[in-house]
Amino acid sequence: MSTLHLPAVCLVTDRRRCVGRTLESVVQAAVDGGVTLVQLREKDLPSEELLPLAEALRKITGGRA
Repeated sequence: MSTLHLPAVCLVTDRRRCVGRTLESVVQAAVDGGVTLVQLREKDLPSEELLPLAEALRKITGGRA
């Protein structure tokens, strides 16, 4: 488990606002730009779609967020 360093810059996801980009690419850019916390909040996704997305984002954050 990683330690959260303060101050934290948080991104709360909403894939509907990505406008022509994938959520993965938006999260990658955000983490590259300094985001230190990503909250996956896609309430309308069923668990069989949410889990693979969460796993993909976990790889992207790679311990940086």
